[in-house]
Amino acid sequence: MTKTKLTAIITATLTATVLLAGCTQPAPQPTRSSTKTANPTPSADPTQTPVAAPASQQDAYLAANKTIGEFLAVDYQIQHNPSAGASAIEPFASGEALQNEQQTAAQLARNGWSTNGGPGTWSPNASLSTYGEIAVGGKTYPNAIAYMKGCLDISNQTSVTAPGHTPPTTRTATSIPVQFNVQYTPSQRVWMVTYVNNINGKSGAPQC
Repeated sequence: MTKTKLTAIITATLTATVLLAGCTQPAPQPTRSSTKTANPTPSADPTQTPVAAPASQQDAYLAANKTIGEFLAVDYQIQHNPSAGASAIEPFASGEALQNEQQTAAQLARNGWSTNGGPGTWSPNASLSTYGEIAVGGKTYPNAIAYMKGCLDISNQTSVTAPGHTPPTTRTATSIPVQFNVQYTPSQRVWMVTYVNNINGKSGAPQC
C-alpha cells in the first residue's frame, strides 16, 4: 500500500469535491456582504437538527458554516472508506454537491485510492462571503443562501493507494481557497451544501 503526504488527491476526471478536484467552474453570483463570526465545530453525528429560517445574515453565517463543518467531516469519511459509498453525506448535501460526492466515492473505490489524516480545517472569510434570498411556494426567505468563501487546510491529509493501483497525481498546495454554496431548505428546515468549488486564481478568492 502506497502512502503519499499531500495536498489532496487530484485527477482530471475527479471534478467532485475540492479535496479531489483541480477544476474550476462558474459559481452563482453572490449578492450581499457578511458579518464575521467564529469558526463552527462539526457535529459528530451524520444528521441535522431542524432550525428556523435565518432572521439575519449572522444567523445564515453561523448555520452555513456549521453545515460546512459537518459536510467536511462526512466527506472525509467517504474519502477514507470510499467503498462504503456516499449515502452518509445525504443529510448535508443536495444537487450538484451530492452528485459529485457520489461520483467521487465510486471513482476512488474503482482506482484504489483513499485518504488518511482527518477532515480538512475550514476557515471562512466573513468579509468575502455573501448572501441571497430564495423564493419557495410563494414565500421569500432572505439570507437563505450563503456563498461562503474561505480557506480549506488539508495539510494533515495523506493519500493511500491500494496494491496494484497507480497512485494519483498530487499538488503542492495545502491550503486551498474554496467557495461553498449553502442553502436553507424550508420543507426540511435544514441547511444543505449545494455547490463546492476550488476558486484559486478567481476574482474575489481569499489569500490562503
